[in-house]
Amino acid sequence: MLDRITIKRGDSLALDCTAWLTPPKGADAGIPRDVNAWTPGCQMRHERTGRRISLSAKPSGAQAAQGRFVLSAQAADTQAWPTGCWHADIQFTSAGVVTSTDTFIIHVLEDITP
Repeated sequence: MLDRITIKRGDSLALDCTAWLTPPKGADAGIPRDVNAWTPGCQMRHERTGRRISLSAKPSGAQAAQGRFVLSAQAADTQAWPTGCWHADIQFTSAGVVTSTDTFIIHVLEDITP
């Protein structure tokens, strides 16, 4: 089953992320992917309409060497998103090499309070 993130339309989105070359397992601490050298990018696609939207993917300052970055969208931007399921992944690029994460879902719900 795909990982699912839920957001209401018109809310700000900020996802703290860590990129791993080798993910932590058990006692193994894993090896983070330096996002100063591997540039993250994220795009999501609406499952019904096919509309595509890019999320901002910014390294987290001094923690970028430890794989830390933030995926985000402003409230004014999410207000215009159609409700429903959006399929997304994060793509890392460095010197012509491209790798992508597993696909995850961002489920956009209608906001009750305008």
